Amino acid sequence: MVAVPPGCYRTGGLQLRTGVTFRLSEGATLLGSDRVEDYDTHFIEHFSTPGGSRVYMALIYAEDCERIAIEGPGTIDGQGGAEAWRSYAIPGGKGAWHKPSRPWGIRLWKCRDVRLEGYRLQSTAEWGHHLCDCERLTVRGLDIFNHANANNDGLDLDGCRDVLIEDCRIDADDDAFCVKSTGFRVNRNIHMRRCTLASRCRVIHIGSESSGLCENILIEKCSIVPSRARHKIDPERDDNAASAIAIESQEGSVMRDFCFRDLTIQGCQTAFFTYLNLISPHRPKYAGHELTVGRIRGLRYERVQATLSSAVASSFTAHPGAPPIEDLLFHGIDLSVPGSPGEHDPAVPELQVAWHARAFGQDLPARGLYFRHTKGVTLRTVRVSSRSPDPRPDIFWA
Repeated sequence: MVAVPPGCYRTGGLQLRTGVTFRLSEGATLLGSDRVEDYDTHFIEHFSTPGGSRVYMALIYAEDCERIAIEGPGTIDGQGGAEAWRSYAIPGGKGAWHKPSRPWGIRLWKCRDVRLEGYRLQSTAEWGHHLCDCERLTVRGLDIFNHANANNDGLDLDGCRDVLIEDCRIDADDDAFCVKSTGFRVNRNIHMRRCTLASRCRVIHIGSESSGLCENILIEKCSIVPSRARHKIDPERDDNAASAIAIESQEGSVMRDFCFRDLTIQGCQTAFFTYLNLISPHRPKYAGHELTVGRIRGLRYERVQATLSSAVASSFTAHPGAPPIEDLLFHGIDLSVPGSPGEHDPAVPELQVAWHARAFGQDLPARGLYFRHTKGVTLRTVRVSSRSPDPRPDIFWA
């Protein structure tokens, strides 16, 4: 064990080794350096560099390790709002998306038998956690508050298997919890329970930047709430998250057998956004491989209560050239929407590339659920209530 005693410690990148438990004692705080030369660089195969790798930095990094742990109750503060890391979204910032190069919080690459427990992570310069191609992960009792810079995700799984996430609080400026596969890595057997989640973007996001198989995800007994942040990194973003649960296959990922049950949702514009797209002509390859159109099937939504802030309905749509989204079950769904008076055009444009329901550019012709290019949808006890007059039907089939 490596134990950090009480106090504040400024540090550059740290690298864990097999068998190490890194413990932050109560009152201990790691402060990330704002000097790029204090961080080692490492490489992970990534879609943006076909056949190659992408350079990364991280405050805490491990590669090809096993039996490792990071535990609290101390704090990891990435100091991601420092002048050196200011991105386009911060006044006085520079560069574009993911620019300038900024260190992630914690990145684990090809690790096995990992435990992350009981610490607070805040204010990283990029994603808070990037757990990539890892197996047998336990994430328990974390307090993540990430509102310091652009791309401030909370917890990202990138091609991970056999994962348990429980009793965490995650509040992020970007995605709170994200599952993706930036190569052809497989996500399988992921279980999240008893977590409290908040975001200014998407709360639960499955499928961003994904070409690998994604299957068997269970998210249950969680609360989605408004963010505690009182400042904005991106002034264009709404105070409320765009979507509570967003699922997209736009780079060829096959997604199947997801279950979301016993959830409460507040502080979101829409409850569900699901989209299956063709392969972009600008990205015919992904990590050096030819891509084929993905699939989305086997989605279960059970006992979900949502109070929403936007009149844009939850949507499940596929591009007309893609296979339909199929095998959907809704049981015990209760949606409270603000209402939208007046006429609504039933002719909704096809999406091109989209990450949230605002991409339609209009209110949809349903108060609650909008379906287009879907197959095998089962509705059991779906209730939609409007807090002001709204002539639209609860459900619209296009």
